[in-house]
Amino acid sequence: MGHMKINAYGKINLSLDVTGRRENGYHEIRSVMQDIDLCDTLEVATDKENLGKICCIPVGIAIEFCTDEHTIPGDESNLAVKGAKALIQRLFPEDGTVAGEGRPTIPKPSSVSIFLEKKLPSAAGLAGGSGDGAAVMLALNHLLGSPLSLRELMELGMAVGSDLPFSIMMNACRNRERLEGLQGLEEAGTAAIVQGIGDVVIPCDPIHTYVILMNPGTQVSTARVYQHLDEMNVRSSGEGQLYTNVMEASTFSICPEAKELRDRMREKLRADHVLMSGSGPSIAAYYAHRETASEDFSSLDGGAWLGRGWKKWFVESGRR
Repeated sequence: MGHMKINAYGKINLSLDVTGRRENGYHEIRSVMQDIDLCDTLEVATDKENLGKICCIPVGIAIEFCTDEHTIPGDESNLAVKGAKALIQRLFPEDGTVAGEGRPTIPKPSSVSIFLEKKLPSAAGLAGGSGDGAAVMLALNHLLGSPLSLRELMELGMAVGSDLPFSIMMNACRNRERLEGLQGLEEAGTAAIVQGIGDVVIPCDPIHTYVILMNPGTQVSTARVYQHLDEMNVRSSGEGQLYTNVMEASTFSICPEAKELRDRMREKLRADHVLMSGSGPSIAAYYAHRETASEDFSSLDGGAWLGRGWKKWFVESGRR
């Protein structure tokens, strides 16, 4: 049995512009994204005996998914399962077991088992689900002998979700010690300018920052936020100004708790910048100095201004 443990790191958006909408309904963006050191942990195994909950059996390979978080769906809607399924179908097409022209035949596993230890919040604008999908694809590709390069994995990931290409690149960088043999690993970085529908990922220098992340304890559907953004006819120039997020207006209209959280953080914290990450509802307060950030985070314990159910984390982002 092949076995691998891998971390799935979340991301934040230092900027997010929505510049247009394609005829197929996908939105075009321009965003500066980078890692946070808050992560889920996944264990991926092949050819495990005594499988438990089987989600699906693509091309005869059973995919088992288990998690310690009861709110996470354990079916084919889960991005970790989707990532494994997409990779399996790419490497083992119905008509044979050849990964691609000029590549050696890959031994076909009987099963893929995934166990997820969840720490990142779901539907929170931090790409927690996308990170899980990215980590599973990286781990499974490694267990099968690294037949696909980093860029090929990123291209394949786009079919799973729009945040997958960046999440694959960033998580490859963060897990580089575990991924020896991955072609193109040297190109991976923790920050990028992401354009198009998420498929154009241009690595850039990260901005080292300390972040207080807070979440109002609610979930927001990204699809609903984009739909409401269209209804509001909101677009941005795509100039990429840092510490702006054009989706705030839409999310705050749908989720007033997110706006209340953002406003209170701006009032009570000494951060350099406070804005929503992704489609929300998580709010990020950015600090250049660790001491100030640490003191502000400590002040949150028992803070009278915190709402019931609000969650908080102290994370670092963009460390080189």
